[in-house]
Amino acid sequence: MDTQMLIVVTAGASVTIVVACAYVIGTRIMGLRREELETARARHHLELVRFMTDEKFSRAVTDILWRWQWTDYDDYWSKYSPRSDPDANVTRRLARDYYVGLASLVRSGAASIEQVYELNPSGVTRYWEKIGPIAREFRRRNEYPDYLEPVEYLADEMEKLRERRGLSGPKKL
Repeated sequence: MDTQMLIVVTAGASVTIVVACAYVIGTRIMGLRREELETARARHHLELVRFMTDEKFSRAVTDILWRWQWTDYDDYWSKYSPRSDPDANVTRRLARDYYVGLASLVRSGAASIEQVYELNPSGVTRYWEKIGPIAREFRRRNEYPDYLEPVEYLADEMEKLRERRGLSGPKKL
């Protein structure tokens, strides 16, 4: 073997070794990234579960759905407005902010409507069933066309999911 051939063989072997090392290192990095991604997904899911099972929110929605009673918008506002009952206003805002937050997560892709359904299949639809007429009247009277729109969006998306799955909604309250 002459010198020129030795140089070519050595260069070829060197390139092969570099490519093989890069492949091994790349494969290990990709494996670590995959593990990191799966860990991040698991953490995100746990945070979503914590968010959706928050005790303060659960109490607020329970109060609104099962304890609060009204006949129409004026009756609702006389009982639960910030002036007539500041504590009820905090309860109302807790429930509203929770569902607005969930809608934001779904719209941004940070949570899927399927995940929301798995964790709370009837909550937003029951809430919107009860509070929707009040929200629509509030929109009309206050020229606020998008008041609680995220909550309405989330309830509509939940209904669409049920339709795709061939499921009926929860029985009316």
